[in-house]
Amino acid sequence: MQITVRETQVALSWLRVVLVIAAVGLAAFGGYDYLQQTGAIDDAVSVEATVTDAGVEQVDTRRGPEYDPEVEFRYEYGGETHTSDRLNPSSFDRSYETRSAAESAIAGYQPGSVVTAYVDPDAPGTGFLERETTLRGPILFFSIGGIAALVFGLDAVGARKPGRDTELRDETAVDGLPHERLLGLDRDRVHRLSVRLVWGAVAFGVAAIVLTVVAAAAVGEPSDAESSPPEIGLTDPAGIPLLGVALAWLGVVCGLVAYGVWSFTEYRRLRARIRAPKPPNPFRHPSRLVTILGTGGDDLDEYGRRVKSTGFAFVFAAFLAGVPVVLFATA
Repeated sequence: MQITVRETQVALSWLRVVLVIAAVGLAAFGGYDYLQQTGAIDDAVSVEATVTDAGVEQVDTRRGPEYDPEVEFRYEYGGETHTSDRLNPSSFDRSYETRSAAESAIAGYQPGSVVTAYVDPDAPGTGFLERETTLRGPILFFSIGGIAALVFGLDAVGARKPGRDTELRDETAVDGLPHERLLGLDRDRVHRLSVRLVWGAVAFGVAAIVLTVVAAAAVGEPSDAESSPPEIGLTDPAGIPLLGVALAWLGVVCGLVAYGVWSFTEYRRLRARIRAPKPPNPFRHPSRLVTILGTGGDDLDEYGRRVKSTGFAFVFAAFLAGVPVVLFATA
């Protein structure tokens, strides 16, 4: 179904509406959980609690086993007895890579011990033991939901077929195409260098990962299979390959940015050849850009494929650059 909002076409379907609602729900849950944590900590009152059970549960994931510390405790508040199993006020459990780390997190909560718990008067049945917030779950849900809602929403706005059937004039018919040279270099050379940098960094990264695994194995496994793995510093012989992985990651990001800059100038040159009236600039109208990114290359013309390549280059570069930030924030 097509509707018009202030002269802008919006394509609606039940599937698109459901996807947007689900995405907004994910983002809202992430934001709500964090606000609920801060509110519970601000309003919490301390009570005496008795630990009834404590242990570590192993959870198998695609990345390998993770270990969830679990503590169950009983307390009284408002004349009623309650039981809770929350270490912190978040709805998300915190996981650890080793059993020993998970056990250390609950070392002070042995069955039968009396500890201090905290209770939000508005939710007396969900007491918790530690007055600290957890960011990993809320950030993950908010980021995934927010990005998905933005993408699905933008995809519904604007023309349905941007980047198709764009009529281009011959290069000889256009005076002074922009960006004949980039940074004083021939533009084709910039293109070749950027592509070689990306693929060279990828190959270097794969080799560095293999060497890191071999070096870590050479250090030796701990005698206790559930104890923490040996720590490897970047200055150690076994840590040098790990430094290579970081350099390869940086090389890929730089190569993608260089390719994106070249591709954007190529887009500008193609746009200068479009006959009037020119379509809206997709880099100023995100709805057009999202639609082009989601269209198969075979269905796009030369102009559309160039927009798609440029967009994905910057999207991948931004994603790779943001990974360390997210990992640091949720550590």
